[in-house]
Amino acid sequence: MLPIVVMLLAAEATAGGDSPMFYKVARTSAPPVIDGEFSDSCWSGAEWAGDFKQVVTGKDSPEEQTRFAAVYNDECVYFAVECRDSQARKIIMKQRSHDGAVWEDDDVEIFFDINLDRTSYRHFAVNPAGSAYDSSSMEGPAWNPEWRRKASVTDNGWSVEIAVPFGSLGLSTPVEGEAWGVNICRTRRSGRFEYSIWSPTLGGFHDPQHFGSFIFGSYKAWVLNNFLPCWNKITGEMPGILSSAYLSAGMKKELAAGQAEIAESIAGSLPALDRKGDLAGLEFADFYLAPERCRKLEDKICDAQINDLLQKGIR
Repeated sequence: MLPIVVMLLAAEATAGGDSPMFYKVARTSAPPVIDGEFSDSCWSGAEWAGDFKQVVTGKDSPEEQTRFAAVYNDECVYFAVECRDSQARKIIMKQRSHDGAVWEDDDVEIFFDINLDRTSYRHFAVNPAGSAYDSSSMEGPAWNPEWRRKASVTDNGWSVEIAVPFGSLGLSTPVEGEAWGVNICRTRRSGRFEYSIWSPTLGGFHDPQHFGSFIFGSYKAWVLNNFLPCWNKITGEMPGILSSAYLSAGMKKELAAGQAEIAESIAGSLPALDRKGDLAGLEFADFYLAPERCRKLEDKICDAQINDLLQKGIR
């Protein structure tokens, strides 16, 4: 069977809609200085993601957009978040105390589901003054991890840099291809009030069922570790199952169709696994739902194998 985290990752993608959100966090040898500026070399070479959506509809774009980048090294995961705002002079940043209600100001909120259980999460929030709130779904605001942040307000909006040590989350450095559930959210109170979000939840921010996925270091590693073993097992078992004299023609047809569906979905990107370097984002997208499809097909194969053994015993 597939590892439980892979099953949940793929299930989340299905629950989240037709366009599941994922992002590759690149490893850096030159971590940023946390100063609220994006002049560090790691940000110029990072992948920037944006196209935030309004929380309520999950489709409509907010009046003011947000974009982010993330990198990591052995110690921390780092974020750069840019909040564009044509009415920057009206930005609200009243909260000054730690664990104050920064969400009543303009703010950025980052959520980590490090267990990929789609239930528990860690929550980090910061306003344009750099005032912070942190909590966990289990301990609430009594959870006070070490992390660093620095915000900066400009004529075009505001930005924030964040560093979260893995040790503060009770973790060691993620292995290449490791996945977390993550969401990046924004509250805007200057001008038109709006909540916007990277991975649409169709509700509030606190919805780990619909967080997007961060893949650390390598898309290819995720595929090789989580999809390929299951796929190789299925392709190895299928000839014997389809040649069984004890399975109905209907069952054989269903199993063969399931295998063909998965093969067709990854056909265009499968050769990329033999290519040097990582998968492109579109290639990874072809594999993103494949583990869940493999799991369902493997369950059917297991039922077929049990039925085959029972029929042999009867006869």
